[in-house]
Amino acid sequence: MPGIPTLETPSLLIRRFDRKEHAEMVNEGKLGCRSLLSCLFTKTNGSYQYVDYFEETFARELFSSRSYLIPQADFLTGPRRQLLHALCDPILAGTYMTFAHTVDPDITPSWLDSQDGGYYAFLTPHYQYGQYFIGDTDEYIVSGQAMRYVRKAEDIDPRTTLSSNPWIVPALDRELAGGIPEFEKNLLIQRYACLFAALFNRVLGEGTSPMENEFRILRWDSRTSQGGDKYSSPKPLFHKLEVDGKYYLVRSSPLHLPSLPLCGPWSTLTAVPQDDPNCSVNLLELLNAGHDVHPYLAFEDIDLNLIAENWGCIGGLNTCRTFINSWLKGNRRRKESSAFHWHHGPWPQTIIRRIRRYNEISHVIPSEEKGYFKS
Repeated sequence: MPGIPTLETPSLLIRRFDRKEHAEMVNEGKLGCRSLLSCLFTKTNGSYQYVDYFEETFARELFSSRSYLIPQADFLTGPRRQLLHALCDPILAGTYMTFAHTVDPDITPSWLDSQDGGYYAFLTPHYQYGQYFIGDTDEYIVSGQAMRYVRKAEDIDPRTTLSSNPWIVPALDRELAGGIPEFEKNLLIQRYACLFAALFNRVLGEGTSPMENEFRILRWDSRTSQGGDKYSSPKPLFHKLEVDGKYYLVRSSPLHLPSLPLCGPWSTLTAVPQDDPNCSVNLLELLNAGHDVHPYLAFEDIDLNLIAENWGCIGGLNTCRTFINSWLKGNRRRKESSAFHWHHGPWPQTIIRRIRRYNEISHVIPSEEKGYFKS
């Protein structure tokens, strides 16, 4: 079994796809990413070993008892109550995630041997701060960072994670720009730190391996700060919920604050049928009455010209082996072609306004329950 990968800046990322047409989309300068909500609740059953794997530490922190109490939802089953928490949580709204494999000469050959077919594309990230990137458009913030592999949850340090990838800072600044008491701000900072440290750290155990050498990419859709200052003209952030074959739109709750239970009036906690936007139904009643309830597999694209030096579709598994071997030997193609694309135009200005002081970010300490941590 390969050792835990180093945190050196990767020069080549490889993405595996089940379907050829999805790999070829990279030639259009697009990389699809999946909603964080559906990552938590919906499996794709793809052939790739890790396609439906999610960090348990993130889910435990998200649904911990200290987060948000919804006593009026006690009649729901446990999974339905968790889904209600997630649907109401503004942190998950408009947040998407995807991943790639970081090419390493000591790890990648074993990773390729573990694959059964598939189609492959590549990208080489553009870095401004060493081992991560971050960029901004009017529509979204996008950021990427190598996954850290740890032996136990107690080894996760959110300060280290956020220092190596402070994409969370501009997101927090938008959330905290006025109108929130200082106590609430501190709680939100702690919660973000714990959640996203859990998202970028993988605890090794059964079913996991550092051979994956994952590089994780997040897209965070633009939104209006709670203080009302607009940094852009964001689109409304809705989750799409599928109940018994019918689709509903659900908006996160503005009452979702860390220090308080999510409280009424419950009539405002509604879902809107997608085919009848003038109608609304009570979300609690909908979750209780539906037989088959799950988030829709929602996807959005990332503009590769925003984050990558070059990119393209490689082809099948054997072609990918040849491509990687050539790359590692220094034979990197320079001429732009239909399957090898270079960045054009200026790079967007990175939006790091300020890095929060360490004492503004909570420590993670182990709780009594194995594999679980809290602030």
